[in-house]
Amino acid sequence: MGIIAGGLADGSVCLWDPAAMLSGQGQPLLARMQKHTGAGAAPAGAAAGSNEITCVSWNRKVQHILASSSTNGTTVVWDLKRQKPVISFRDPSSQRRASVLQWNPEVATQLVVASDDDRSPTLQMWDLRNSVSPLKEFVGHSKGVLGMAWSQHDPSLLLSCAKDNRTICWDVHSTDMLCELPSHPGAWNFDVQWCPTIPGIFSTSSFDGQVGVHNLHACTSGKVTETVNPDFSVTQHVIGEAQPLGKAPNWMKRPCGVSFGFGGRLVSFTNQKAPVMDLHHHPGPGVMRELGIVSVSQVVTEHELVERSQQFEHAIAGGEKQTLQEYCASKAQSVVAAGDAEEAEAWSFLSLLFEGDGRRELLKRLGFEDVVMAQVRLDLAAGRVHDQTVANVLLVFLAPCFLGAPRRQYVEGSNGPAEHLSVAEIGVMRLLDMIQQK
Repeated sequence: MGIIAGGLADGSVCLWDPAAMLSGQGQPLLARMQKHTGAGAAPAGAAAGSNEITCVSWNRKVQHILASSSTNGTTVVWDLKRQKPVISFRDPSSQRRASVLQWNPEVATQLVVASDDDRSPTLQMWDLRNSVSPLKEFVGHSKGVLGMAWSQHDPSLLLSCAKDNRTICWDVHSTDMLCELPSHPGAWNFDVQWCPTIPGIFSTSSFDGQVGVHNLHACTSGKVTETVNPDFSVTQHVIGEAQPLGKAPNWMKRPCGVSFGFGGRLVSFTNQKAPVMDLHHHPGPGVMRELGIVSVSQVVTEHELVERSQQFEHAIAGGEKQTLQEYCASKAQSVVAAGDAEEAEAWSFLSLLFEGDGRRELLKRLGFEDVVMAQVRLDLAAGRVHDQTVANVLLVFLAPCFLGAPRRQYVEGSNGPAEHLSVAEIGVMRLLDMIQQK
């Protein structure tokens, strides 16, 4: 059931075991620690110099650390394992009474101390690593602060209520006022607490004996005024324009996101908390920071297409004829298995281009090697055509075959229509007709 800590009338801090108190067995008092001198709950007008204990608070990160504050402005941090004070500090510039304190939910060495003294109605943030002077100061109340609460859902939000009938939500990082709860005349709030389970919900306790439950977003509305009706009922009216929050709370931020890009790229981000490392790469004492991670991944939806693309890129990467020839041969075999004879023929002819003597192998495949070479030898002997010209003409007229063009329905020259001929045969016949015309 935990441990109960409290300040007594003699100015000491005592610890009790609630299980022993309820069962009536054993000794409920666990420890008594004396650092402050004076009463723990002295009435108003107590003698000067009394050191009343005004508030105690447990550390949010280290379970055996406890802090207490007193009327002379001294704040003491206790180590319950050793039952001794670890450190004590006070504002060196003023003798302000400490009325309430709160530990930082994330940083184990930081706490905020407020004062109910109307002469110094400020909130001071202290860091135990340098307790000579306050780290920050929150200025906004005109009278003493009575209650304070630090949000567990968003450690950058701090609530405070004071005798000036104002309940303010602070930005811890910038010390600015984010919003203010609309006030009600004659109903000071002396305590304020965040809801531990629902983000943005908090409660207030006022001197008129009422407990109010509020939403942080309601603090952005205008000022509330009350009108007394003829039947003595009270009607509340909100006047003035609504003021938006200065920043979005953590629970409204997107913890993660994703977006698709070109080529199946998927970009995602996540925001998470990570401990701050010291110089020796060890986690710091309860210090956390926001860590954003951006990831880029590849999403594959058509695995077969990606596999074929990778095979093609691998084949052309080195530019080796042997690799390209094997690739064309494998493609021809795969399309034959699929029943596409024309595409298989195109891949077969493409593979011939990567042979040592591609032109001769192409003619062998077409079956016109003897006829074409005989005609070329005659033309070369007569000086009507050059060898390079023949090579260029072969490539021009056989290109449709390499590109997988459909069969043509005609052949130029005297041969007329020839639907039974393949594209390669038509190209060779056009070459022969041109040579004869020369």
